[in-house]
Amino acid sequence: MLHFCNIIYILNQLKHEGEDIMKLLSLFSGIGAFEKALKNANIDYDLVGFSEIDKFAIKSYCAIHGIEESLNLGDVSLINVELLPQNIDIIVHGSPCFTGDTLVLTNDGYKEIKDIEIGDYVLDHTNNYNKVINFINQGEKEIWKIKAMGLDELKTTENHKFLVRKKSRIWNNETRSYQRNFSSPSWIRCDELNKDCYLGVAINNNSIIPKWQGVECTRGKTKYMKNDLINYFENPKFWYFCGRYLGDGWVRRRKDRNNNLSGVIICCGKHEDKDFEDKIKDLFHYVKVEERTVFKYQFSNKELATFLNQFGKGAKGKFVPSFVLDLPINLLKCFLDGYFDADGHIEENGDIIATSISRELIYGIAQCSAKVYKKPYSIYQTVRPKKCVIEDRIVNQNNSYNFALRINSNQAFYENGYIWSPIRGIENTHKYEEVYDITVENTHSFTANGCIAHNCTSFSVAGKGKGGDKGSGTQSSLMWYSVDIIKKVKPKYVIWENVKNVMSKKHIHNFNQYIEDLKEVGYTSYYKILNAKDFGLPQNRERIYVVSILEDQHTFEFPQGFPLELKLKDILEDSVEDKYYLSQEMQDRFFKFPQDRLNNECLEVLGTTAPHPYDENGNVKYRNCTSAWVYNPNKCISTLSARDYKQPKQIIEVLPVRLGGVFDEGDKRHQAGSIYDKEFISPTLDTMQGGWRQPLVIDGEVVTNFKIRRLTPLECWRLMGFEDDDFYKAKNVPTSDTQLYKQIGNSIAVPVLENIFKNLFK
Repeated sequence: MLHFCNIIYILNQLKHEGEDIMKLLSLFSGIGAFEKALKNANIDYDLVGFSEIDKFAIKSYCAIHGIEESLNLGDVSLINVELLPQNIDIIVHGSPCFTGDTLVLTNDGYKEIKDIEIGDYVLDHTNNYNKVINFINQGEKEIWKIKAMGLDELKTTENHKFLVRKKSRIWNNETRSYQRNFSSPSWIRCDELNKDCYLGVAINNNSIIPKWQGVECTRGKTKYMKNDLINYFENPKFWYFCGRYLGDGWVRRRKDRNNNLSGVIICCGKHEDKDFEDKIKDLFHYVKVEERTVFKYQFSNKELATFLNQFGKGAKGKFVPSFVLDLPINLLKCFLDGYFDADGHIEENGDIIATSISRELIYGIAQCSAKVYKKPYSIYQTVRPKKCVIEDRIVNQNNSYNFALRINSNQAFYENGYIWSPIRGIENTHKYEEVYDITVENTHSFTANGCIAHNCTSFSVAGKGKGGDKGSGTQSSLMWYSVDIIKKVKPKYVIWENVKNVMSKKHIHNFNQYIEDLKEVGYTSYYKILNAKDFGLPQNRERIYVVSILEDQHTFEFPQGFPLELKLKDILEDSVEDKYYLSQEMQDRFFKFPQDRLNNECLEVLGTTAPHPYDENGNVKYRNCTSAWVYNPNKCISTLSARDYKQPKQIIEVLPVRLGGVFDEGDKRHQAGSIYDKEFISPTLDTMQGGWRQPLVIDGEVVTNFKIRRLTPLECWRLMGFEDDDFYKAKNVPTSDTQLYKQIGNSIAVPVLENIFKNLFK
């Protein structure tokens, strides 16, 4: 996610060596990497206050720096600048998603989230359409799956929030039985959901007759607008016709150089011919042609063809347009009747079943059904063989999407404008896919695969979004509160640290805005990407640093760095607890990945521990093996992602010729699972929260006698430049391993900051 994090603002009259002790205000403090760097650079300071909202980080910060929790100012957005001390010298400041195939309901129908654009309008939790103001490509993230009644399988990240009601049981003395009770709707993270939760399904409540401009026609040399269809828009038979077309029809084109639309064809089985003809008579002139087991109804009507062309092209490309979703309920029901007559049937229990190879179409039908019937529905996929034989012909097949309207179900229920559907299962796949998010104006919510979701509160360090936009409602956007403080206080120096992706195409506007805002009040800014490995840490951690100086008091040059002498083996503990070691079962997967799937990306990779990429038919199950690389001990390893806490990167004690995998077949990890030699340079440490996402090491003899283990929290703290004493102060709070990994992953490489300070104040 786009973290505008770990920004240091050095405000008001910074003192040079030999002058008074500087006063420090720390915002978004974390565990205090800046404070640690100032101490290491022999720059004395007094802390006047700090701002942090993470309860675990607060305790660790206080323990490490010997600070009382009473100095915590809390939420940075609530800090009143007017009440801050006027003699502050230094301020230190630091500032989730769905897979691309997730369908979002827009005012133009369902669209895959990866195709959403700023300016689109999407259905939000108020059952209204609101404007998209941000689009975020978050890069590859660990995927969770949600299965619920009325939903296709939803793939998202652990931090994404959904509109939920929780079920509980209340004893009824009158009936002498327990009864269901539901809480008020609230936003709950994916990883906090359970089977007592009911997801909210949004319903479009618009009741609008569509507008139609007609179509340009030619009579001789005369051009004119034909607009006859508008007279049919309140006719139920017309919308039945449209529904039937969606299931069994296509538009016809002239065989000329322009390939112009000329008419419409709808097929119907011979057994239903009379019924169909009765339902569409008196609408349009047609010619009926018998062909094998069906009749083809041919409508030579350019305007009708143009209108129906809005429903998409081809069986796989059809969808329900937004104007259909907006129809009044009586007309929408006729539309559904037409579609169900074409591609559906009614079960003995009254349930309505429909099938299509178009996922967007099925979701549109589901939304229409929710609006009309206010009943739960189910959507599921059927995987078919790629080829089959029909009437002695070999034909290609597509997977189908199935819709079932549960007319008599009482498991889900309708209330106050929403269908509330029970969750069937929550699963952490431990796999990685590229994920996306959008920010919606005002409500910050949208409809994803039918259910109501909230946009994430921050954005991916690997992403391409606009999570720092002013007014976006993200954690990243809180940086602008700090900019406001700078403008009011006007410090002599401002230092900003961020992921280098802030310079990417979709983030650069925020970066430029930040530089421009400071320039307006008199700052000259210098920026450069620095790597932790160039400043004494065996960790390949690239970050961008911006140093801004008020009124050009003097120029600034970034430190050049120096050759790395420290190796990963130099920071490893002599002995670790058994809990950090992998099981033998996982170790046995260590030799399975084929060499032909390796991709170095300019790094010298020895091998990988990724699961085998091919299935039994030789098909590739996932794209790459970068998540499980084994790196050359004389080179750098890649960056640990923010969610590597459950899927560790790997190191080895002795340089192997070739190593294998440690994870289940079919897993797809991003920058996780690699095993590194003790001679290796460690991965970049980021937000690690326990489980199997910590880095790994191998103890013992490689190949013949070895063990694989995670890097311990202490080793990770060492890799960020913190001392053992700092670690034990935090650990003894007490703090769990999960939080220790997370805290250090969110921190900053202390030696880099230390050298910046030394150059700035030399």
